[in-house]
Amino acid sequence: MRELLMHSSRFYDSALNNEVFIYYSEPIKITYIRLLYSITVEEIMQLENKKTFFISIVFVLLMFAMVSVAAGQIPPQGSPEWYQYMQSQQGGAMQTNTAEPVPEDMGNAILVCNASGWQGGPAIWGDLIVWMDERDGKYTDIYMYDLVTGKEVAVCSELHRQNDPVICGDYVVWADSRNGNWDLYMYYIPRGVEASVCMATGSQEHPAIDGKRIVWQDSRNDNLDIYMYDLSTKEETAICTNPEYQTDPAISGDIIVWTDVRNKNWDIYMYDTSRERERAICMESGDQAHPAIDGDRIVWQDRRNGGLDIYMYDLSTKEERAICMESGDQEHPVIYGDHIAWLDRRHGNPDIYTYDLATGEEMPLCTASGSQEHPAIDGDNVVWQDDRRGNYDIYMSSISDEKKAIVEDYARMSPTESFVENASHTAEGILASTPVSTLPIRSGLVVILVLAFIVVAALIQKKQRN
Repeated sequence: MRELLMHSSRFYDSALNNEVFIYYSEPIKITYIRLLYSITVEEIMQLENKKTFFISIVFVLLMFAMVSVAAGQIPPQGSPEWYQYMQSQQGGAMQTNTAEPVPEDMGNAILVCNASGWQGGPAIWGDLIVWMDERDGKYTDIYMYDLVTGKEVAVCSELHRQNDPVICGDYVVWADSRNGNWDLYMYYIPRGVEASVCMATGSQEHPAIDGKRIVWQDSRNDNLDIYMYDLSTKEETAICTNPEYQTDPAISGDIIVWTDVRNKNWDIYMYDTSRERERAICMESGDQAHPAIDGDRIVWQDRRNGGLDIYMYDLSTKEERAICMESGDQEHPVIYGDHIAWLDRRHGNPDIYTYDLATGEEMPLCTASGSQEHPAIDGDNVVWQDDRRGNYDIYMSSISDEKKAIVEDYARMSPTESFVENASHTAEGILASTPVSTLPIRSGLVVILVLAFIVVAALIQKKQRN
């Protein structure tokens, strides 16, 4: 009636529930299962009266009830209770996969660069990924990788540091310290040429780009302001020079957003270049910071509830909504179309999570060991910096591939199949280790128990006739 399979340090029982863990160190569970199947055909043949017949019916129903309870003890996958349950079953910590060879393609997560030193602060546009790189051991340079050709190039390896690269179309922009303070430089990809964007006094840092418009935070006025440069018109414009600090700008089309401290805590402000109009987006209690924008949608991290959560404002509907308010902090959101990604600390160390505005579904994109930070998004591709190997490297994963993997894993697994062997709590393993629904298990048990009931009845009637 059942088959007991052994994998690594665990037993899996295909007739009970593919979600039940049975360890060598837990003989009580094995004894429990043996009790469920202690009745034999020989014992059934010895049944002699109707009283025993009804007792056998009660036993069959009791066995079904016990199995159903066991099948319903595991919380829904992805819930905080599910993670706690998994941790309790695996000695208090989720398994991780940290021994893949290099180069590697770990399921749907791709290792883009693991050169010596560290790589961080990635940005993506189309098939091109850029990042800061300290492989020379002294300064950070700017590197770029083409997903189509598989080629990596050094965009800028000048002396001193180059930080905060961003990319859009044919342009890569970054902050550069070669002149003693931070200036803005750009690289034109088709011709492979470099040029300065802004070399004003003070520092120009944290650039963002959309189309041919570049925005940044600027300290030329002895505080932090927001400036813009248009590559088409070659004109520079002061966007906001309020006496207080304005930082971390982002741009999409005609709309520029930033973090603003004029109200003594951090708020989100915006400026419409087509209307030359500025207004506040969010001035709730606590701090709102690190905004990102795509089209009419603005996202940011928000401390109004004590911890950091992710909120969004839609300029077209004039509605604000909470995207994620889980335990731990959610930080540094990015957005493209219907997809939002962010750094998430609900399990302690930083992971990458995503949310689909079209479906209302949240999904862990990478929950590997170590820290996954600084996500960037274009299309449904997300890149981030990852220190699972001891120093920061650049990884990438596709949101659609992760969703497809869920469907394929469910379709591939038989109704009584257990967790895959060596499943790990990573973006590469969490989906493969997702337990299938208990509904097919219970449906199969109903059929088996009904058949068992019919066999018992037939054998007893035959015995009575004899």
